[in-house]
Amino acid sequence: MNLFLAKDNEFIEHLSKIILDNLNNENFGVSELIKASGLNRNYLSRRIKSIKKITINQFITEVRLQKARELLIEGTYTAAEVSYNVGFSSPSYFTKCFHDFYGYPPSEIINHITPEKTEKQESKIAKPKTTRKKRWVQVTISAVLILILFVIAGEVFYYRSFEKGKDATKNAIAIMPFVNDSGEEFAPFTAWMGIEIGNKLSKIDNMLVVPQSTTESYRDSRKSNRDIARELLADHILRGRTIKNGDKILLNVELLDTKNGQSLFTEIYERKIEESEEASINHIFEICGDVVLQISEALKTNISPEEKEQIIKKPTENMAALRAYQEANYHLELQSINDISNWRLASRELRKAKILYKKAVKLDSTFADAYTMLGHIYVNKLSFVLHNNYLADRNLDTGKIYLEKALKYDKTNIDAATYLRGYYIQKGLYNEADKLLPLTENRVKNYIYYGGKIFEFFDLNDRYRSLDAYLNYLETKPADVPIPDYITKVAFYNYLNTGFPARALEINEKYWKSVHDTLNYFFRKAELELNYGNQDSAVSICSWLYDIHPAYLLVHFYFVDQSFKLQRACSKEFNMLPNIRGKENFILPQVPPNFYVFGYTFFKEGNKEKADYHFKGSIKKAEEEIELNTANARSYNSLFNLATIYAIINEKQKSLHYLNMIKESKSISIQFINELNTNPMFDNLRNEPEFQEISNELEKKYLEEHEKIKKLLIKHGLEPA
Repeated sequence: MNLFLAKDNEFIEHLSKIILDNLNNENFGVSELIKASGLNRNYLSRRIKSIKKITINQFITEVRLQKARELLIEGTYTAAEVSYNVGFSSPSYFTKCFHDFYGYPPSEIINHITPEKTEKQESKIAKPKTTRKKRWVQVTISAVLILILFVIAGEVFYYRSFEKGKDATKNAIAIMPFVNDSGEEFAPFTAWMGIEIGNKLSKIDNMLVVPQSTTESYRDSRKSNRDIARELLADHILRGRTIKNGDKILLNVELLDTKNGQSLFTEIYERKIEESEEASINHIFEICGDVVLQISEALKTNISPEEKEQIIKKPTENMAALRAYQEANYHLELQSINDISNWRLASRELRKAKILYKKAVKLDSTFADAYTMLGHIYVNKLSFVLHNNYLADRNLDTGKIYLEKALKYDKTNIDAATYLRGYYIQKGLYNEADKLLPLTENRVKNYIYYGGKIFEFFDLNDRYRSLDAYLNYLETKPADVPIPDYITKVAFYNYLNTGFPARALEINEKYWKSVHDTLNYFFRKAELELNYGNQDSAVSICSWLYDIHPAYLLVHFYFVDQSFKLQRACSKEFNMLPNIRGKENFILPQVPPNFYVFGYTFFKEGNKEKADYHFKGSIKKAEEEIELNTANARSYNSLFNLATIYAIINEKQKSLHYLNMIKESKSISIQFINELNTNPMFDNLRNEPEFQEISNELEKKYLEEHEKIKKLLIKHGLEPA
């Protein structure tokens, strides 16, 4: 049976049969049902919830209890025997579950059946095929009953679904943004205390931490603790508030068990504010360590001597270094806020943050957190504001040095390991990157985690796993959390390049409705048209954008360079360049010599000098990208560009050499396939047997990934259009 196409009653009946076939196996749980059904966990959970309004774990328990009731009515077995027969390991636990579900214990079953019901039960045993409707009536009544009961007392079962995102042996705790009631001068320390407590908790082996940086979006949220924990896949929530009372600073913290809503402990930590700032901050360090130790005690966590030493240890002994670090964090936050809306302001804030982090490590050469953030800036921030590949590469290497120092002084620093892994991926050192996985993967698998994985796999040119992460992101993301444009963009190009235009179009339409970004929306639409052979439509869209404002022409050039298909249209635009100067006070810079599409236009017109200008510039640019393993090289676009240029100038062996190298890619873009089949730039090679062989191999690899992604979409309950 294809469960994706099954009707609701058929779907539930099939799953019930799987559970009943494994009834004697007390270890048959959520994971086993997922494996036996062949469905994705997220899809199975969503489908069961939509039909029966309960979790997978509750559904398994429901089927067991319904069978238990049938056996008790038959009267052949004792309640204890029935408990073992339906997969409960403890008769007492079975009795509790039975009572919670039906409202009475198993021993009173005789008081809750009438002779008529008993007769019907006997009839069902003798003639099972004639009573399916009656059995489903019973199931329906039971479903209504369980819904009522679980509304009253279903907290524990409700949170069983959290097992999805983490190791069940580990405690997942979300550090909510601490509230500052101590005056503005203490605000940085209030924020820092929440971060520091999270950092110390993450050093405990069986503890998973959802850090305060992740929960910041919930600062003013009116959601309940239960809903927040469900969205973040957390077992516990820690809330804190600082209060200044005379010459004392108080930290009021509460640790909540989100499965039952109970407070595991509430504590007020009090320290005197000394005349010496250093003494006062030392008191704050002490509070952070005390909170972590009390959390560990409340959760019955066994802390090793080494872990306890890490918990007590101060991140820095130098108070001036700490102040510089805190101020740098403030500027980096401002940079992130203004990154898109005000690029100049964001750049200034980034420079300020970098200077202050450097000041912090100069004051304390063992300050691991400051080294981590410096490495983050050099590896993940500066490369996006530079247009010089060699300078960007030097920044990467500088970032690596800082991150290695961070891990030298704090070998459990997850952020430093994550950024260093990103460095290795950008440099193409994938074996080195994978060595860091045991540390970087020690986190809760919530929607924020999957959001990061979307980019990690995209950067590895692994579109299948990037899309898998995207689908998991959608299924774990709260409904009221908007999808950022950078995630939308990656998903769009993943669908576009793997042959799912309807999915790409759907994403682009949703993007338009949410942000109304004309430029990005129409360029993505134009690229979609190009990739599927609608060149006239793409040219029309680009020309319309150009008419809106000449500045769009720059983006047009870039877009043309990426698509390889607008060579005829770009000839017209290129000839218009002299007329654009001065229009609306817009000055167009000289076209750089790395647009080989222009070179092809001049080549066809017989203008060898201008053609060579662009060909040589484009070759230099692509070779530089390959040398430095830039994003363009990791996606194999640089190799394809070189193959295209050498095909134009009829250097066949060089072109074939680079095309052969593309076969190593994990993912082959449909754009490559279309270019090889239709682009006139490859006319010199199209009849070569080796070219045809390479083209066929690349197409085969593309189709294999396409089919793999099709199955992935079906697994997630989506139409693979």
